Amino acid sequence: KKCAINYTKTLIIQREKLTEDILSMEKICQRISDDRKNHIIAIESTRGKRIFDKHCLFQTSAIEIMGKEEYDQRVHNVKIDLFGEKNVKSLALEKEERLPKSKRLPTELTSCCETIEKLE
Repeated sequence: KKCAINYTKTLIIQREKLTEDILSMEKICQRISDDRKNHIIAIESTRGKRIFDKHCLFQTSAIEIMGKEEYDQRVHNVKIDLFGEKNVKSLALEKEERLPKSKRLPTELTSCCETIEKLE
């Protein structure tokens, strides 16, 4: 119990530094994501065609035809049909897990800070 109290005090003291570090990491992740997108756009514009591999060709064309939301819902329904509803995560949870870390960090930071404030 004493250790837990000491660790909690240390966490509270270092909360500000932790917040700064997480926000810095979020900016770095966003920069990397933007650089990747720009790199792909540069390659595609240089070659004059979209980049496809054997796995993405069907998926990309299906998304363009029916839209991302409907495509995700259909894929989710197929998973439920194949594996059963108990063995498939909810669509909302799947979408949340697919979010890039740079988008998830602010919400996780907020919940972490709220938890720390409750401990104070």
